[in-house]
Amino acid sequence: MTGDAADELFCGYAFAQRLQEPEWSAQRREMAASMTFDAVPLGASLGVAVASPFLDPEVASHALSLGRDDCVGAIRGDPGGPTHGKLALREAFPAVHSVRRGKDPIEVGSGTTVLGSRPWLGEPGWFDGRITEEEFDRAAASARAEGVALRDREHLAYYRVFRAAFPDLGAVPGRPRLPVGEAPEGTPGGEAWCAGCRFALRPATQKFCVTCGHFDGSGAAIK
Repeated sequence: MTGDAADELFCGYAFAQRLQEPEWSAQRREMAASMTFDAVPLGASLGVAVASPFLDPEVASHALSLGRDDCVGAIRGDPGGPTHGKLALREAFPAVHSVRRGKDPIEVGSGTTVLGSRPWLGEPGWFDGRITEEEFDRAAASARAEGVALRDREHLAYYRVFRAAFPDLGAVPGRPRLPVGEAPEGTPGGEAWCAGCRFALRPATQKFCVTCGHFDGSGAAIK
C-alpha cells in the first residue's frame, strides 16, 4: 500500500503551499498531469501487488475539485496551530495520531540523511568518509566539462553508478539531452533542459529534475 500522489493532489509540498491562487491551482494541475511513480512497475517485477488509493480516478477527481483552503491551513479545532498541507486528508482521519505530524522529506523519514553531509550537526556523511575532498574536486571538474553539476560526494557516488550504466550521456534511452555548448533556444519540440545535467525536463515547467535531482526552488531549467 503506497501513499503515492497524496502530496501532489492534496498539496503536501512546502513549495506548493507557499503559492496563492491562481498559481497554486496551476501548479497542482501540472503536477497531477505529469506525476509518475515506480511502485507499480517495481512491484510487478517482484511479484508484489501494489495498491495506490490516491491514484484511483475517483479519488484524484475529488482531490482536484478541492480548493487551496481545503488543502492548506490549520486543522479545525486547533486555532493558532501550525499550517499543514494535505489538510483534507488530516481532517478526514481525526483520530489518527499522525494527523498533526509535520511533513518531512523522504530522506528524513527513511533515515538516509546519514549518507550525505549534515553540516547543521557538524557531522560528515557516510560517503564523505569514503570519497576524499580532492577526489571529489577532480570528479566534479570532469563532470562539469560534460555539463553536469555535482552537488556533493553523495551525488558523486550516485553519478558514478549512472555513468557505469550509461557511458554515453547522449544515448540514455528515452532521455533527450542538450549537448554541451549548445544553446537551448530554438530546440525542436520546445524542450526545457535541466541546469544541473542538461537532460530534458518534462513538462517544461518542471521544478525538480527527475534525472539528477536538481532543484533550486524557482525552476530547474537552463536560463
